[in-house]
Amino acid sequence: VQENENASFLPGEAESTRAAAEAADLSPATIPYFVVVSRDGGLRPSDRTAVQRFASEVAAGELAPGHPLSDYLAQPQPVVVPNDPQRPEAVLAIISLRADRAEQMIGEDSPITLAGDRLRGVSERVLEPAGLTAYVTGPGGFITDLESAFAGIDGLLLLVALGVVFVILLLVYRSPLLPIAVLVSSVPISINTAQQLELLLKP
Repeated sequence: VQENENASFLPGEAESTRAAAEAADLSPATIPYFVVVSRDGGLRPSDRTAVQRFASEVAAGELAPGHPLSDYLAQPQPVVVPNDPQRPEAVLAIISLRADRAEQMIGEDSPITLAGDRLRGVSERVLEPAGLTAYVTGPGGFITDLESAFAGIDGLLLLVALGVVFVILLLVYRSPLLPIAVLVSSVPISINTAQQLELLLKP
């Protein structure tokens, strides 16, 4: 079993280790999304309304039927912070999921990925028509992008690997039948390996 927590790399009496232990008692672990909203030339006073509408719609939505996003949020409403209260050029909206709830799959989908997709969907519907640009990042956004990048890659990767192996076997055996026999016997193993890789990549 591999330990990936920062505290596992530090002495038990280190200040960072003690601070992490105290923080764990104060609030549950969270998975944050950082949504950066900006406009070329700086934000306008009317953009605050669009950002607040974005935050409200995100909190009021559902990850899936019967699974409201509010059940997974660490705080009821996203935290919206301008970079400069006087003349804001961008605002940062912070949406955090409870880590313990985010680990519970909804069917075959991860709440982390569903939340990231919802943030992007609401930003396209609310912010982009207002002329604003939104970037979804942070740990939650990174996991969403990672799963999207690997979605559907198993089949393509398997086909490319089979093609390369077939050419190599064809050159080695100099027979069209032996490579086919070897590949047919190895396909179940390759599929099992791809499924295990997919499970390892899931949060």
